[in-house]
Amino acid sequence: HCRVPHEDGRRTPLGTWVKRQREEHRAGQLRKDRFAALEDIGFEWDPHEAFWQERLAELKAFYDLHDHYQVSPIARPQLHSWVRNVRRLYREGKLSAERVEALEAIEFVWDPREQRWTEMFAQLAVFVAREGHSRLSVNHGPEQRLGKWLARQRV
Repeated sequence: HCRVPHEDGRRTPLGTWVKRQREEHRAGQLRKDRFAALEDIGFEWDPHEAFWQERLAELKAFYDLHDHYQVSPIARPQLHSWVRNVRRLYREGKLSAERVEALEAIEFVWDPREQRWTEMFAQLAVFVAREGHSRLSVNHGPEQRLGKWLARQRV
């Protein structure tokens, strides 16, 4: 990748040069031959976008492996932090429409608590349809988890 820090407590010549290439490109002042040379080595013109795309790909791979978006802060701290930040930006209305669309395309769960409630409610509806009541044990049995969830709803 071409994400060279231009400062890490002190200025770095390569980092400063990389930053200048990006600035010249944005301003339309980078010579075509230099642009082509940088393109040939896979230069990242927008390192923030490249990072975002990498994390999105990592999130897709995580979902493909685990079938959910509940990323563990212990097992995958960087991805967990990114997911939390994405959800926060979405709640605050600060996530671009393009990024929202990209996440919705992979059926990303914006609110895991809401998803859990919906899933538990669906399980309760199946139980009530089958048993004709909603009296569940919170201490034992195959529906213990559902019983505990229902007890919390009644409080």
